[in-house]
Amino acid sequence: MRATTERHNFDSGDGDAEERDHIEWLLNEARDEADKRRRCDLFLEALQRARRAGALQLELQALSFAVIYNIGVGYASTLLPYYWPYFKGLGERLSGLKSPQETHFLLWAGERILYFAPEFWTIPRLELQRGMQEWTSATLVAGGYEPRAALRLELHHCLRMGLSDKADSVMQALKNNESRDDLTPGASLLPGETTGFSGRRATNFGCNAYAHQIRVLYHCSKGDAQSAWHDASYLVEGLSSCALAMCAVAPREALAVLLETLTRAGMHARAESVHRLGLPMVLTMPEAVGWLGHHLRYMVQCGSIEEAKRLLDPLLEGEDETSAAESTGATTPFQRFHFLRGAIEVLRATRPASPLIRTFFSEAADLASRFDTRNGSDAFTKLLR
Repeated sequence: MRATTERHNFDSGDGDAEERDHIEWLLNEARDEADKRRRCDLFLEALQRARRAGALQLELQALSFAVIYNIGVGYASTLLPYYWPYFKGLGERLSGLKSPQETHFLLWAGERILYFAPEFWTIPRLELQRGMQEWTSATLVAGGYEPRAALRLELHHCLRMGLSDKADSVMQALKNNESRDDLTPGASLLPGETTGFSGRRATNFGCNAYAHQIRVLYHCSKGDAQSAWHDASYLVEGLSSCALAMCAVAPREALAVLLETLTRAGMHARAESVHRLGLPMVLTMPEAVGWLGHHLRYMVQCGSIEEAKRLLDPLLEGEDETSAAESTGATTPFQRFHFLRGAIEVLRATRPASPLIRTFFSEAADLASRFDTRNGSDAFTKLLR
């Protein structure tokens, strides 16, 4: 059965009329397609045909929806290499758009691309910096966007890459740009729906939930369990504890990373509450298998070894001592790395003679080296010690 999706009216009056009609047909088919792989293929074909035809409006429309629709159901690793180059010169591209609606959806797509981009070691650090600068500049030019969202996203990049000093300066800038109201639980906890395209635009990264999530990650990077828990409490109590489970900014990462910080600080009861809330979130989202790795490590540490084994075993189908196929559902090298860390701990506890331990460790070490080389840090290698 095909999914019912909302239509948006983009001006597509450029390019050959017959080809334009075909591209629009591809976009409509893609938006209604329930099969994930088929949907990706349709969007990519529409994007490539629009570029060849010189149909700028349709190209940007295809780019926006290709990212947004696929992000909503899980990010496939094949998508980002296609879409990342299309965001070069984003500011100039915005000048070719004819409506605030088109601008909004292109920036929305750029936001999601940038969220996942650091998870691919193949994207150079300078490219990541350029992408953040262009997206931030584009939101300022467009007007009406939440500038704090850009700082939060930049901080997330720093934490992803283990750039501690830069993270400190970005965090300070963020503190200087946020008021108490920005961090108070309330109606703004979840991303709001826009009723029009005048005034402030809503983004996932401009919402109250993401404001707390990014703080949890920052405090965990500093080993500050008390501050991390303070910010996490807004994510695990009240409105967010149920609503965020289905929200695009559900704190899967924050809760998973928080486990080790709380455990090291001896805050075991709170770690257990975080585990109980966070585990169902990652189990229902296969592409978040890296965060499952954190939960697996926690379960081994707490003695829930059989339960950890029960969760891991189905994910090891297709893995063997000579080939570590990505059958785990990990959609980025970053997620794969963190899954491997969790899998290694469970295997050491349940199958200490398994050849997979050596295979997985070798793969994790290779990924760590590649990420650290790109990032200019040793953060990933330290996680394997």
